[in-house]
Amino acid sequence: MRLSGFNTIIDYSSFFKNNNTFKTSTFIDSVSFSEFNMLKTGAYKKMVSAYQRIGGVLSDSRNSTFGTKPSAEMKGLSTMRAVSEKLTEASRQLTGEDFSDREAALGKLKAFVDSYNNTIEATDSIENTSILRRAVTMTGNVAASAGLLKSAGINIEKGNTLSIDEEDFKKADTSVLTTLFGGRLSLASRVSTSATVMGGIASNKLSSITGTYNHTGSYHKVEWATKIDKAV
Repeated sequence: MRLSGFNTIIDYSSFFKNNNTFKTSTFIDSVSFSEFNMLKTGAYKKMVSAYQRIGGVLSDSRNSTFGTKPSAEMKGLSTMRAVSEKLTEASRQLTGEDFSDREAALGKLKAFVDSYNNTIEATDSIENTSILRRAVTMTGNVAASAGLLKSAGINIEKGNTLSIDEEDFKKADTSVLTTLFGGRLSLASRVSTSATVMGGIASNKLSSITGTYNHTGSYHKVEWATKIDKAV
């Protein structure tokens, strides 16, 4: 889902598209007496709930786990958590810059822009409305500073991504750069706040969906989110 502007109305209807039902008739017909006892104790109910929640695959193996494959939602949230954490750190690094050394500052600015663009692009795989609302707030803050950004050599491109004109950045007035990136009330600080919130929401949501049950109803955590984070 692409964010296309601060004043854009986003259609969140797709958030409810995964209204899947789990058909139990195929394994109820062949249930054994011991499995019937599991139904009475609620173990299968836990399994079905876990299946619907994280998009796992049911297996007949007694030693296999249930629901251990990462869903698209999990991948999207894991990516968002990773890129937003990088954006928070890049914003923090830029906020403390005095811009006396433009070459050094340019490296920090590139890290900020890359992290920002990656975070914007990550919203394509997000359907969580809280994250999307915060992303709209973030892009709105950036759009409101479009004039200052342009005078600093930073342009807002199609899809709300950013680009840098290095020569214009090197020639930009220091007061413009410090207004954009210096201090707690700067644009960089507000972007950092949004990134922190988005990462926190993604992390909390992942914590609520990355558990799984085996055939006895025992609960354990899966490691897919960690693996995805390392790949980002």
